[in-house]
Amino acid sequence: MKKQNDVNFMNTNQPTNQPTNQPTNQPTNQPTNQPTNTSYENPFDDPIIVSEYANGSFGDLANVSTSREQILQIRKEVIGLKMPNLLDVGCATGNLSRNLASWGVETRYTGCDPSMEMIRVARGLGNESLCVAALPNLPFRNHAFHTTTCFGTLLLVDDKESALQELSRVGHRVIFDIIAKPGDSLRTRYVAANGREVEVELLGYEDMRRISELFDCFVVGQGDIVPTLGGFPDISSYLKWYCIYFENC
Repeated sequence: MKKQNDVNFMNTNQPTNQPTNQPTNQPTNQPTNQPTNTSYENPFDDPIIVSEYANGSFGDLANVSTSREQILQIRKEVIGLKMPNLLDVGCATGNLSRNLASWGVETRYTGCDPSMEMIRVARGLGNESLCVAALPNLPFRNHAFHTTTCFGTLLLVDDKESALQELSRVGHRVIFDIIAKPGDSLRTRYVAANGREVEVELLGYEDMRRISELFDCFVVGQGDIVPTLGGFPDISSYLKWYCIYFENC
């Protein structure tokens, strides 16, 4: 596993491997005739979103320079193949547990998610050790887990520092991913290919750097995102996806 703790978070140049002739004012993956999920107090209880999580399509970033297969390989390498137990925070429908099984990882899997519907579907897909819980208040004792993962979730959390402190409290190792942008942090919307949208917060590079230094993080993978192709229609600058790792002493 290659640790890239010298990543330049302030690099705002457009990646050379991304198309430069894409329009920046309209998302190409947003159908105009799809209703939004405004009737759900928790948008992740929307059956359409739950279904797309279950089949692995919701949240796909259409033009991340790192492919889905490469992202999964990065996660596999940093997670490892054997550990006593693992907590998947923001587990949704338990896709990571199926990834772990396909990779041959030996561990006891536990998942938690704030959506009761996600947990219901995850149980139906064969996951047993699950609970409804949300950051930054997890119902687990200190350092109950060898490894704590948090993929695709910190975007949805307001206080990311408190969330990372909680992940650190319950796990000896913490692996998470994040999307960062040039300039200041920004609340915006993510629009999925099916037209459903959720509110998210993208970290500014300076906030990203501060958090990285606070938790002594290592970047183990990264990719570039064209925001209008990756579901962020209100963003004009290129974004960065990072997979990040740190350990407690």
